[in-house]
Amino acid sequence: MKNVPALRKLAIKIAKVMYFSDFISEISSKLGFQGKIVESHITVDFGLSKRGIKPLKALFLSDLHFGKLISKKVIQELVGTLKGKRYDILLLGGDFLFLDDCGADQFNWFLQEISPPIQSYAVFGNHDTEDIRGKITSILNNNNVKVLINEEVVLKEPYDFIRVYGIDDMKYGNPKFNSLKTKKTIFLCHSPEGLSFTNKDDVHFAIFGHTHGGQIVFNKKKPFLPFKDKYSKEFPSGYFEKNRFLFPFYVSRGVGFVWLPIRFLSPSEVVFIDFV
Repeated sequence: MKNVPALRKLAIKIAKVMYFSDFISEISSKLGFQGKIVESHITVDFGLSKRGIKPLKALFLSDLHFGKLISKKVIQELVGTLKGKRYDILLLGGDFLFLDDCGADQFNWFLQEISPPIQSYAVFGNHDTEDIRGKITSILNNNNVKVLINEEVVLKEPYDFIRVYGIDDMKYGNPKFNSLKTKKTIFLCHSPEGLSFTNKDDVHFAIFGHTHGGQIVFNKKKPFLPFKDKYSKEFPSGYFEKNRFLFPFYVSRGVGFVWLPIRFLSPSEVVFIDFV
């Protein structure tokens, strides 16, 4: 694996030995340690009502981490939560598989079950390493999802004054951001660290994953997040409508699990956004 530190390679090898089957995740789920999936709903003012345009409905999913740590129960609950829901665009925030491509079939099945709309876009996360990016890209493309790597797409009419800009992973990618003041911009990035690329004139709404909200939390007011970047620590999860960046953004707890198949006081989350 290129661009992956030696320590992480070692951790992956150890984890692969520990999680040789899905036995641990299934036991964790039966004991209640994988929790319930929570729906979060937010509304963002994009001036659509002033233009006489109906709200644009978006679904954001991040940190799915398909593989040995996520139980079948969680996956089924996720599909059950999303089936029947209407949304115009799907935004995927990266970290699709965990450790390797062992969860690729799960991921492909999941996308087929939810049938992404025509306007579906994704960015890579720090766990979408170079050795599995090709596999992930193939699955996404085959299910009508376009990967954005430092590029933009303009939405279809009547929302063609809005663009989605997807930036590459902050840790293992080569992130770049192209300012464009003539369009309303939805900034899509795996990690809150992407805030370092933004300002109030270039971005009108941003959405991130990566943090898991701490995943295992003992103090809700100050969850421990073992990240080096200051933005993930400062903005662990939730809607930051008023902040020093002067544009609203959301940090999702994501769906899956990393390193341990447990969530505590930081439940899995899917995010529905109404742009009005």
